[in-house]
Amino acid sequence: MKNYGKYLVHNLLYQRYRGLKPPRFPSLFEALTNAIACQQVSLAAGIALLGRLAQAFGAAPAEAPTLHAFAQPAALRAIDPVALHALGWSRQKAQYLQDVAARLDVGALTEAQLEQAGDAELLRQLCTLRGIKRWSSQYVALRGMGRLGVFPVDDVGAHKHLAAWLDLPARLDAASTEALVSRWQPDAGLVYFHLLLRRLEAQGEIRAGDVTSAAPPFEEPLASPDSRNPEVMP
Repeated sequence: MKNYGKYLVHNLLYQRYRGLKPPRFPSLFEALTNAIACQQVSLAAGIALLGRLAQAFGAAPAEAPTLHAFAQPAALRAIDPVALHALGWSRQKAQYLQDVAARLDVGALTEAQLEQAGDAELLRQLCTLRGIKRWSSQYVALRGMGRLGVFPVDDVGAHKHLAAWLDLPARLDAASTEALVSRWQPDAGLVYFHLLLRRLEAQGEIRAGDVTSAAPPFEEPLASPDSRNPEVMP
C-alpha cells in the first residue's frame, strides 16, 4: 500500500473503499473458464454461459439439488463438445475450454507451479494455453492468482471508467492505460477493483464505507453491459 499516499487521486479512491479485500476465484480453472466465457461477448452473455455450464455439469448435493458447484476439469474434458454447443458455447470456446480442462486435469499446468513464477513469467505461461491471450492472462493473473500488480489493460470497460474517473479529455487504449496505471505499481490491480466498486456504488448496489454489503459477486470483467473485450480468437 506504500504508493497510495503518493498519488492523491488514487489515494482518494482507496480511502473511499477502505477495507476492500480483493476477491479471488477459488481455483485457477474457474478463473480461466470465466475468462474464456467472457471473450468477445457482453457480460450478460458470458455470465449466462457460466451459469448454464454449472447447471449442466456441476455437482449438486442431494439436500440442495438446485445449487451447483462449478464444473470440474475432469468432467468437462470428457464430454462431447456438442453438449457445450447446446449450452451456447461456440465451437472455438468449447475447444479452448476442453483444452484448458485437459491440461489442468493431467497436471501439465498447476496453480502451485504458477505461484512460484513472477508476474511476467506467469503471464507467459498462461498464454501457452489455447485461447488465452493478453486480456485473459492478465484477468486470470489478477482474479485467479491474486497478482495485485496486474491491471487488465485491454479491458475496454476499464478504459472507459478510468478515463471518466480521472476526467481525461481523450479516450484510453491499451498502451495509454498501461502507461497510466504503471504509476500505481505494485498495486495497479487494486485500482481495477476500486473502479468496479465505484461503478457498483453509482448503480446503488453498494454504499461507500460498506464494501461488505449485499453487492453482486465480482464475477465479471470491469466492462459496461454492452461492451466487448478486444481479445481476438485465432
